[in-house]
Amino acid sequence: MRSLACVMVGLVLGAASPALTYATTHEHVAAVTKAIRSQLHMSTAQFHAGGARMMPQCLAPLAVSWLSGTDEYKTVAVKCSEPPWTLYVGLSVPTVVRVPVIIHAVPGGHTVPPRDVAYKTLPIDDLNGQAISPFQINEGVAARITLLKGTPLTESDVDIPVAVRVGEPVSLVSNTQGITVETAGSALQNGGYGQKIVVQNDETHRRVMAILAPSAPSLKGVYAIPNAPSN
Repeated sequence: MRSLACVMVGLVLGAASPALTYATTHEHVAAVTKAIRSQLHMSTAQFHAGGARMMPQCLAPLAVSWLSGTDEYKTVAVKCSEPPWTLYVGLSVPTVVRVPVIIHAVPGGHTVPPRDVAYKTLPIDDLNGQAISPFQINEGVAARITLLKGTPLTESDVDIPVAVRVGEPVSLVSNTQGITVETAGSALQNGGYGQKIVVQNDETHRRVMAILAPSAPSLKGVYAIPNAPSN
């Protein structure tokens, strides 16, 4: 009723009124998108503000507030005070991981120099496999094919040198709740650093999955550390 009354006043006065603009001009999707992005600290969040086309153009600054949601899905409310309206927009927040990427092209068959690797946060869905770890890079990996600048490094892109072979002795280290337990074990699979292999506890003969590492990390988990060869 308010809009209709204002339109009628505008017609009587023979001049265009803001209310007439409300009735004929709709909000720009780009304006709503910009408002959300300005309050968004998750650059990888995906959303579509197409519902803005159904709202009259806002003549005041847009306000954005966050509503409840999960780690992967959130909702924001975009509010306009003149004319008053609220648009609810759903956001999808992909899981992101910190991964190594090539900063200079590396030909296939060549070792990837650690100095040619940087780290970047990317959506996990953008990766073609499991990202390799920093100590895998430091121990040396070779490109299977030519890796272009900006390529995320995954286990499908590189050959990881074998660090331990079947039957070789390893130290089995378990870090849980601040307690570290170490025992002797034997590798039941070949593997490179950063990969999971089956290891047998020499004392209990129990088989466990362990991550191969050059030394025992402080992180929670079960690790297999290759024993240094005796002289």
